[in-house]
Amino acid sequence: MFLDVDVRLDAQAVAVGVGFGIGAGPTEMTTGGRFAMLADAGPDTTTSTRPAVNEADLKVTRVLLLEDHPDTRNAIVNMLRWNGFTVRPASTVAEAISAMGEERFDLIVSDIGLPDGSGLDVMRYVRQNLGINGIAFSAYGTDDDIRAGQDAGFVHYLVKPVNVAMLIRLIRELTAN
Repeated sequence: MFLDVDVRLDAQAVAVGVGFGIGAGPTEMTTGGRFAMLADAGPDTTTSTRPAVNEADLKVTRVLLLEDHPDTRNAIVNMLRWNGFTVRPASTVAEAISAMGEERFDLIVSDIGLPDGSGLDVMRYVRQNLGINGIAFSAYGTDDDIRAGQDAGFVHYLVKPVNVAMLIRLIRELTAN
């Protein structure tokens, strides 16, 4: 059986809704904002009836989110996770640099004004050392601010308050390959 539902439902709710429990490992998150569940017919089944799964659809996009305001950070982390992204939050430049030493990310989303530095410096580091794209989001929104973000290497610069749907669309566009 193959069930494809909106990712905003959690795995337990989906399992209850279709009348069976989820065993270890039958779920995968996809970057398309969808939740895919595969379930075998049972232990006596001798042939597999699973549909072909496109490996590219199972790629999970890993996002480093750098935002110092706790409520904003938590809201964006939740929205991104609900849409199928793996998110590592950081609240300082030091935390972000440390995270980049521990994990590989597909994209960075960063505030500009941070307590121990600037998102511009983080983006310069990312472009020089990791070669990944970045999206800035900041309350600083003058033409000079946006130009400075582009000069630092940000592909997109969003001015707060951020339209989360647009942020999600931009993340998907930048990580499509």
